[in-house]
Amino acid sequence: MNLPNYDPHESEVESLLFAGRDILHELARLEIRTRIVVVTQFEQFGEGGDVTTLDELSQSLAQEFAGLYNGTIYYHPAQDDWKSGLGDLIERAMNK
Repeated sequence: MNLPNYDPHESEVESLLFAGRDILHELARLEIRTRIVVVTQFEQFGEGGDVTTLDELSQSLAQEFAGLYNGTIYYHPAQDDWKSGLGDLIERAMNK
């Protein structure tokens, strides 16, 4: 849900918080009907007192983007369970 935002001529890279949500908003606004599965390495989003857990974010996205959002997978390079979870979400999305 965080995406890098950078100018190739600048040395500093900033991360856009909740940029994935911005993409979902744009898809909905343009009435692009596709099935979205979010894959992330983050368990929390936001900064300071404005922190959202992955479960909270997933519930929020499910309500806000019921026609687009199909779930979230937490990716961890040292674990393999994300692979089967991603496969299940993709299969379920394709059968809708």
